[in-house]
Amino acid sequence: MANKNRTYTQVNEDVFECMKKGLEGRGAQIEGTTKGTFKITAYGFDFKFKFTWDGSGKLEVTCTDKPFVVGYGKIWDTVDPGVTKCGGVVS
Repeated sequence: MANKNRTYTQVNEDVFECMKKGLEGRGAQIEGTTKGTFKITAYGFDFKFKFTWDGSGKLEVTCTDKPFVVGYGKIWDTVDPGVTKCGGVVS
């Protein structure tokens, strides 16, 4: 069962910047640099997240707000490709 937390590894500065650009291209507003929040819209709903990046390899993301009708698995199915496309790895 998927949960609200996700950890990504091999997230160096280039991977992190690529991911940020991808999210911003989808309309996300990212608050913070190595720690902060962002919001994306998918499936007609808004989803809010917080993130912490250690600056060299590990990125932790938590979904902080989502509609009840959308499961976490569906959320990560949307987020994960943006990370792996940039070179990060789902842990």
